[in-house]
Amino acid sequence: MRRGKAPDPPIETSGLPPVLVDAVERATARRIVSFRRHVGGGASREGAYLELDRDGDRIDAFLAYDVRRASDTERADFIRREAAALQLAHTAGLPVPEVLASFPELRAILMRRADGAARFDDKSVEHDVSLDYMAQLAALHRVPIDGAGPTALGEPAETAQDHARRRIAEMRLRHGASAECDPLLSLLYRWLEENIPSGEVRTVLVHGDAGPGNFLHADRRVTALLDWELAHFGDAMEDLAWLTIRSAIVPFTPIGLLLAAYRAAGGQDIDEDRIRYWRLICHAAVITDQFRTLRQEKGTFGGTLGAVLTYNLLHRRLAVEALAECCAMPLPPVAIAEVDAPSSERFYEIALDDLRERIVPRVDDNVARDRMKGLARVIKFWKSRNRLGPALDEIERVAISEALARPFAALSDADTALANAIDARDIPVTTAIGLLHQRVSFETAIGSDLLGALADRHYEKLS
Repeated sequence: MRRGKAPDPPIETSGLPPVLVDAVERATARRIVSFRRHVGGGASREGAYLELDRDGDRIDAFLAYDVRRASDTERADFIRREAAALQLAHTAGLPVPEVLASFPELRAILMRRADGAARFDDKSVEHDVSLDYMAQLAALHRVPIDGAGPTALGEPAETAQDHARRRIAEMRLRHGASAECDPLLSLLYRWLEENIPSGEVRTVLVHGDAGPGNFLHADRRVTALLDWELAHFGDAMEDLAWLTIRSAIVPFTPIGLLLAAYRAAGGQDIDEDRIRYWRLICHAAVITDQFRTLRQEKGTFGGTLGAVLTYNLLHRRLAVEALAECCAMPLPPVAIAEVDAPSSERFYEIALDDLRERIVPRVDDNVARDRMKGLARVIKFWKSRNRLGPALDEIERVAISEALARPFAALSDADTALANAIDARDIPVTTAIGLLHQRVSFETAIGSDLLGALADRHYEKLS
């Protein structure tokens, strides 16, 4: 009697809920026969490389998923936006991954795997690819959206001014749901509300996270534009704002050359003031979400702790520097006094030594090793916070008390009063910038080991 081929053994898909595995296999009518977790630097979403089989016909795919925030209903909209944007971009002939299936309710999207590398080992290759990338960005901003009605990407007929007002109102609402308040966010919201750019702006398809790290390349050309979960209809200058942000994080081709390439490729008219404005909205959006994430008390932590802490510190400092630039306000260096290490610092060193010498070397899983290294950086942060925090907190408490002309017993009380004064327009923007420049300088000093090279990254001048 002839026997059929024995079924392949189950594939290890640790980290994926069974319901997502089942959804992928049902949507594609294929079995997952290979699964490899992607090790990346993102603060939120995870990814996995899959091989999908149907009777010997196999395709390579990439699954982006956010299972740690499955309870956050807002995340479903990110998936809907991404799928809609990828379809529009694909129809327009842009190099984007093919969407195989999307699962908004499971916070996941499945795409055909794109070829190419994300990093550069050769500056001449980076130069050529960056010029092609700007041509792709210019082409994206020419994608026809006339006649499109409201979609997951928003309302094409919404003006840039109304779009900005809506974004700020949504951020205020999300931040207002927290028990605590952040004076920096209060200042950003206030300035953004008071300085919405005027004039008519053409609405385009905006990527929403443009720049290095969010595309692949091969043979000196862009092969795939990635990470579309923040895509929407809006002002093209927002993508150029994101380009400056990501270029400050990941060293890239000089911004002047990038903007010239965008202009030469037929991009939208460049308005540097609008770039600066949208840069602050981008920072405010990121910091608002990070504020909620870092203060959540229940449920699964919505991100990778080391990455969330790192990028929170970086975005806060860059936001203050960007706001000071908008106000033509110079920011002098802030002195950080040396503080003797407390006796409790020894315990942090013991924990770090255990991770470094006895735990990480024994772990074979690359994702786990990456997470452990992230935890080591978090321990270094709290070690520094334990040493420097009390003295720096006291300096801030006194500074805010002097600025508001009334004493506060604790920094938390001073923070609340400062945020309220900013919202009530009882304190000049420049005074608030000075106080918050001191704060982010202190935060950067405390987080220097966590930040590494990012502690010294700053914006290039636009012109």
